Amino acid sequence: MRFKITLKQQLLMILPLIVKNGILFGIYFYFFSFKFSSSFYTYILFFIILFDILPTILLHIQYLMKNRGVILDINKDIGIFIYNSPLRVLKYSFSDINTVQHFASFGGGTGVYSFGEYRYFKIIFNDKVEVIVTCLMVNNIKITLQNLLGVEAEKRLKVIAFIY
Repeated sequence: MRFKITLKQQLLMILPLIVKNGILFGIYFYFFSFKFSSSFYTYILFFIILFDILPTILLHIQYLMKNRGVILDINKDIGIFIYNSPLRVLKYSFSDINTVQHFASFGGGTGVYSFGEYRYFKIIFNDKVEVIVTCLMVNNIKITLQNLLGVEAEKRLKVIAFIY
């Protein structure tokens, strides 16, 4: 199977942010005639931007930059993993995989945070080479990669799943 960042996958990931906050802002502006009648509403708006919108946008940009131009080929039948980036081409057998780590945010799947579904996999090979595969490349990344690689990933939860 071949994976790369697509516009469709990016829209699937960013859509909850757009829909949820679009509805919230639409309701607010409809009922309050596009005016901030109290500083309380200004603080709520600032809170939403700071703790939901900004982290989601930063995650999206970070994941996009990390996997921009990368093509990932995984052939389960012959057990080959090929990571083709603009900087290097890595080709490994599944037996060369030392560790697979799955990084996700707390609250993922709850729909509370727009960044909750952003996650990535770090694949570490026996020669200590590390590869990052983000959810912008692979739809339903956890199930898809675990099934293709035939391994159970170590789950690591973070407040926000930034790549370090």
